[in-house]
Amino acid sequence: MINHFEARFGKSTKATGVEQTEFTFKSEGIKIQHSFYSERLDKLSAIESCIKLGNVTEVSSIISEEKEVLRKRNKILKIADKHGWDTVKEYLDSPLAENKEDASDLRAAISRAARKRNYKPYNKPDAANSGSSRGKFNSRSFFSWP
Repeated sequence: MINHFEARFGKSTKATGVEQTEFTFKSEGIKIQHSFYSERLDKLSAIESCIKLGNVTEVSSIISEEKEVLRKRNKILKIADKHGWDTVKEYLDSPLAENKEDASDLRAAISRAARKRNYKPYNKPDAANSGSSRGKFNSRSFFSWP
């Protein structure tokens, strides 16, 4: 049923009824958020069309799907707020499991993101440049008599 409406209204005109033009976003996060909102608008217009046709079961189905999508989005936002977007990226790269494996997937994503955050192979302090001669043996100072 939804495919019928999508074909009928075309892809150039979205739920707002305004012709969409290609827009280049400066930020990847804003682009993702815009895409998320556009998908929600499309679903709302599909609901509106189904209501006009009196297809209550289709409306109920779309609403249930959208509620689940919004629950997942809120979960992702909470993870991002607590652990950072790099953790979310790691979490989303692995398949999501909405069960007991989900918590272990999140813990693994947190540790992977933390390792990537802390891994700086070329930023190790050089002992000669650290200003401390501690830990280095100097034979001249050891064998010299005052």
